Amino acid sequence: ISSSDGEHASTNSSSTIAANFDNIGADDASVKPALKFPHKLMKVLQMKQSSGVVEWILDGRAFVILDPSTFETNIMPVYFGKCMFTSFQRKLNRWGFRIHKPTKSYYHPYFVRHEPYLMQQMHTLEGKATMMMSKQCKQQLKKE
Repeated sequence: ISSSDGEHASTNSSSTIAANFDNIGADDASVKPALKFPHKLMKVLQMKQSSGVVEWILDGRAFVILDPSTFETNIMPVYFGKCMFTSFQRKLNRWGFRIHKPTKSYYHPYFVRHEPYLMQQMHTLEGKATMMMSKQCKQQLKKE
């Protein structure tokens, strides 16, 4: 995590990250107080403080967690509750995200950097729906 002047911060506390997160979109009436998982994730990806830890890939259609340890220690407790990184990965799966193994990036057709309105179509998946979404994501990745 870097400071705004480009130098690495010597200490990065969860409270510093939380304070910056709270200010993002404060005047956006479309963001409801109880954010769903995809909305929280989108906000985290928008934070400058997340740079070097979790970032969008260049085309904005997927994201990659560059530093899982820092993500688990400093970001997850603040935005996603106290859980292990593997639990966060399961939550991504339940929301229909799929991992693109060669790049280790996470993809969802309705989770796109400059098209947040698409998140309205996202929902958690159960049983066979999870398998169907997995097949659809794999087909989409093959096309690209």
